[in-house]
Amino acid sequence: MNCLVLFIIIGDFNGRSSLWSSKNTNPRGRQIEEFINIHCLYLLNDGEDTYFHQRSRAFYSLDLALCTPSLAPYFNFRVGVDLRDSDHFPIFLDRVNVGSHDSQRPSRYLFHRADWTNFT
Repeated sequence: MNCLVLFIIIGDFNGRSSLWSSKNTNPRGRQIEEFINIHCLYLLNDGEDTYFHQRSRAFYSLDLALCTPSLAPYFNFRVGVDLRDSDHFPIFLDRVNVGSHDSQRPSRYLFHRADWTNFT
C-alpha cells in the first residue's frame, strides 16, 4: 500500500546556512541541511531575514518553512514587516492558485453512490 505524506514544517530552527542566505554556516545549519537532503524536503524561504538581534543590530534568517516537494508550487514564502514586540518577524505562506486540479474537484463527495464492493 502506498502512502502519500504531505506536510509543512515552520519554525525557529536557530541554524545558519548559505542555503537560506546566511553569510556563514554553523553546526546546526549543517544538521538542518542534512535533514533537508535526507528527507528530500523543499525549502520555501526566499532569502529574506526573519530575525533581528537587538544587541548586534544584525538581521538573520533563522525561521524556516520546509515542505514536501509536491506542496512547494502551492505556496509563496513571505516575511512580515512588523516585529510586534518580538525579535522574530512573522512569516507567512500565501497559497498560490495553481488552478489545474482545484477547479475539477467536486464541492462535496457522494460516498453513498460509490460502488464499494467493486472498489474493494
